[in-house]
Amino acid sequence: MLIGRFLENLASKVVLYFSAIIAILIVLANIVGIFTFQDLLKFNSTYEIILIIGIFIAILFCSRYLYKIKDEKRFIIALFLVGFIVRLVSVIIIKTEPVSDFKILYDAANNISSGDYNSVLSNGYFNLWVYQLGFTGYLTVLIKLFGNSVFMIKVINCIVVSLIPLVIYYSAKLIVSKKSAKIVSLAYCFYIGSIVTTSVLTNQHMATLFFYLSIYLLLSNLNGAIKWILVGVCLGLGQFFRPEGAIVILAILLFLLFKNISSLKETTKNIAGGIAAFLIMTLMMQGFSAIFIRAGITKYNLSNRDPLWKFSCGLNPDTKGLYSVEDDAFIGSYEGGRKEANMILIKERIKDPKAIIKTMVYKTSVMWADDDTSLSFAFTDDVSYRNMYDTTIKIEKIQYIIVFIVFTLSIVMMLTRREKFLKNYIYLIIFLGYFFAHLLIEVQTRYRYFSIPIFFIISAYGIDNLIKDK
Repeated sequence: MLIGRFLENLASKVVLYFSAIIAILIVLANIVGIFTFQDLLKFNSTYEIILIIGIFIAILFCSRYLYKIKDEKRFIIALFLVGFIVRLVSVIIIKTEPVSDFKILYDAANNISSGDYNSVLSNGYFNLWVYQLGFTGYLTVLIKLFGNSVFMIKVINCIVVSLIPLVIYYSAKLIVSKKSAKIVSLAYCFYIGSIVTTSVLTNQHMATLFFYLSIYLLLSNLNGAIKWILVGVCLGLGQFFRPEGAIVILAILLFLLFKNISSLKETTKNIAGGIAAFLIMTLMMQGFSAIFIRAGITKYNLSNRDPLWKFSCGLNPDTKGLYSVEDDAFIGSYEGGRKEANMILIKERIKDPKAIIKTMVYKTSVMWADDDTSLSFAFTDDVSYRNMYDTTIKIEKIQYIIVFIVFTLSIVMMLTRREKFLKNYIYLIIFLGYFFAHLLIEVQTRYRYFSIPIFFIISAYGIDNLIKDK
């Protein structure tokens, strides 16, 4: 029992200290970025300043009105409806067209819906990144139901993304008071990054919803087999849309291991449940793979058939961990195959530890402190939406910095209060996993989309303690 308590306290300190150090460094990186190379303080006109202030006042006014709704059911309905309406208006105003990878997936969905499987089967993109067929299949179903309408897909996105603030509310309520849960769910509801990117045909929306729903179910008061079945199903659906389940399932297992580790019986039961959820996720992915293979859309399981590519990019000192055209060309033309080509690049790059460290520092700055590039995929018409894009970038950056500062202060509060291994530690474990993973693999600022809800949920802890102290 004493050993168990020691390990629980040790795990608590490791999670908190690492999270605090990393969060503080990211805050500093954002502050440095503001006063050096970013355009946050460079306004195009007085009108833009007035507009930004007006938008924040409008957000505060709406949030205050919704916050005052005492009945929980009415609040939840209002939270969803307002989130949906705001995102629908954004979709209508911003005429986003599928570009880059999103266009590849959309075009493939159109081909599959028309019966043209060969164009997908022979496509090198899907032969390597087979997991992308999960979201492609989802788009195919929507096209079958609503016709070849990008707008209808965006409307469905509005529904999906508007459910995320609800998951944040219920998740935060497991940790803090309803008041604090309301505040952070409303903050995410009006988070401009979430609003604007709703029009982008990305697999991140569905994956984020299901992965965070799985964590909520894990922490909920559900008991018995039904709990682990539902957790496993949500993990499976999240993995189907975007393969980020490895980080989530590892976080779940570590959380279950160290929470209540002083009780061997409880720990064993929890670990068994976590393994069961993992097996359900795995079986679901195998089932989805079998469906696509039997349909003749692919010859392979829904997986990444070139996992080393992300590491080749991520360790590239010339591109600072970003996508490399030269690496792509080299690997694609190498006679020995992609695996061998990737290993050549990786082995060459790990020979220079100093270059790797510099690359990791730069990647951290880009990933966690640079402007969110996901917004650029929404504003595909650079000419028509130039001013709107510039203003939106500034609003998102202000919101991001504020929530990250509160997130950091919340972690510091956890440290000072010396509390035991809490429920919300699972979110910090995921954050740490996500952070360390992107030290090694390719980075893009749009990849941080998945981690954003964590900052809001953890921020609820700090807000709640400030309310209690008053």
